[in-house]
Amino acid sequence: MADVANTPAAGGGAAAAGAADDAAAAGAAAEAVSIPDHENVDLLLETHREAIAELKSLCPEVREQPEWPFFDDLFFLRFMLSFKTPEKAAANIKKCVEWRAANEDLLSKAPKNIWTDEALQGPFGHIFKEMAKYQVASAWDPSSINDGGFIVVIRGAMGSPKLLYTHLTNEEMTQMNFVFREMAYKHCDTVTRQTRRLAKQTLLFDTQGMSFSDMLDPKQQKVMGHVSKVSAFVYPQLIRKMCMLNAPKWMSVVLKIAKAFLSKNVTEKIDVFSSEAKFYRSEFATQMINADKLPAFLGGQVPDESLPAQLTGEMCVSADEQYEDLHVMARSFIETKFGIPCAGSTVELRAYLEHFGINYVVRASSSVRACVRAVLMPIHCR
Repeated sequence: MADVANTPAAGGGAAAAGAADDAAAAGAAAEAVSIPDHENVDLLLETHREAIAELKSLCPEVREQPEWPFFDDLFFLRFMLSFKTPEKAAANIKKCVEWRAANEDLLSKAPKNIWTDEALQGPFGHIFKEMAKYQVASAWDPSSINDGGFIVVIRGAMGSPKLLYTHLTNEEMTQMNFVFREMAYKHCDTVTRQTRRLAKQTLLFDTQGMSFSDMLDPKQQKVMGHVSKVSAFVYPQLIRKMCMLNAPKWMSVVLKIAKAFLSKNVTEKIDVFSSEAKFYRSEFATQMINADKLPAFLGGQVPDESLPAQLTGEMCVSADEQYEDLHVMARSFIETKFGIPCAGSTVELRAYLEHFGINYVVRASSSVRACVRAVLMPIHCR
């Protein structure tokens, strides 16, 4: 499935907002909206007061602290809401604390906004820059959602997100995923404490123009599967909804495949809409979304000229730069492999040859039934 979590905080534009820097503004906007009981933090803390007390007794080593992530009643509440019983919540809290301690250096370097000079020149700067070349995505104005949470917009058909896994290692991709989740979780926590409403992350994924193969890649599945499982016990109550807009009919097949590597907690929160109109008529949108503050390409009223560079596609590399160069010496050969999304697929390979006299052979693994057609297109002869 497409990497729905590799999303940078916006760096500019009238509608865009940095991750945690705008938490106060988001909180102010969210305060004006009435809080439903199931998200009223004060009511939830009172309702689960005895369970939280029992949960704390099961985790005596987890003591409240004045700095992030605080380990206070709100921290324990999120685990109770996600795991239902003190025993299950305690087991996952212990895994969370252990994981955070082991990854303290990584998490401490997560910036508030990745497009500041400090962040771009920091330890993850090269990752942020590479990401912008191949994926059109950005954090968005948190006042466009009623809880003031962390909202992300992705334009799937623009850029080539699969190439991220060619230019970045699996370890770098994994680091990037956790850095963004840490940014989102901090933002939501700040807003929650200010508004007393449980703020969460919402993702709006525009799939218009995407192909089936864009949504599935073995390397993405491996990284996202691991990140999804860890996030379940490190970032409970983070995801509110993942909305796939303008989705083609084959999206249901993608979601079935995604269930094999994404956690149940994630797949249960994915909603698919074949059009923007159906999205805006949904219960979720009517209750949560301020449509006038969304981009015009999602049916909102923010014009294209007000979009940050991260959502226009101008930061992406050109199509010519996306091809992989293979240099074949005389009387030698090079083998390159690629993933087939699923059995029965029809795959077209396009190779631009600068020289004649190169034999080109395509073989499908015997374990995968696929129709593969090779197209050779000489550029010029030297």
